[in-house]
This record gives sequence, structure tokens and C-alpha cells, in this order.
Amino acid sequence: CLVWKCGNHDVGNRPTKESISHWTSAFGDDYLSFWANGSFNICLNSCLFSNPNGAQELFDEQFAWMEEQLKYATENNATHIFVCGHFPWFLKHEDEADDELVSYSAAPPGWGPPGSRFEDGYFTIPLAQ
Repeated sequence: CLVWKCGNHDVGNRPTKESISHWTSAFGDDYLSFWANGSFNICLNSCLFSNPNGAQELFDEQFAWMEEQLKYATENNATHIFVCGHFPWFLKHEDEADDELVSYSAAPPGWGPPGSRFEDGYFTIPLAQ
């Protein structure tokens, strides 16, 4: 199954009602759910979970919808429930701090002196929202 999800390059690091509307007018819903072989799949606009400040009402709407979908899947005996989005919930363990990732990648040849490196980073979904 291939599901096209919006990311921060599509709706911004702090999505707004306008940026999400731009996405949905071109590609359809920014969150959805579906059944596949007994498994229930919930696809979220996780950019809103990372930073809902630009569209709090859309975050609240999606969060309530997600809770309803989880209840629906449970009541209908889904063999598995998968929740996915653009940003990871965590990388190593569910209780990791938002700034726990501390690693580096080597810079491409010619980008600075030998041994140059870039700090790795990713957008997290904060533990408390």
C-alpha cells in the first residue's frame, strides 16, 4: 500500500490552515484511515502533532478523529492497528526526550576541512502536547 502524506516541506514546520488547505486542494485529505487484510491503518498529518500552534483547531479536530478511529478499530477487532505519519513518534524508545538524538553525519567531500560533520536532527512529536 502506498499512501501519500504531507510533510514539513509541504505544509511547513508550523502548519497553518492555509498551508493545509493548499495541500488538501491538490492531493486530498491530510489524514485518513483504511482497512487492509484485517489491519486498521491510521495516517496522520503529524506536522500538526509536532507543532500545532499555527492551526490549533485543525490539530484538535484531527486528535479527536484519531481517538474515534482507535476506538472504532478496537471495537471491530482489528488484528493490528498501525498509526503513521511523516514524523517519527520516537527513534529508540517511547520515553526519549525531544532532544535526545545526538549523532553526526560526515560532510560530503569538499564541504569543509577533513573530518567535517553535520549534527543529525529530526522533528519529533513532543511527549506532552
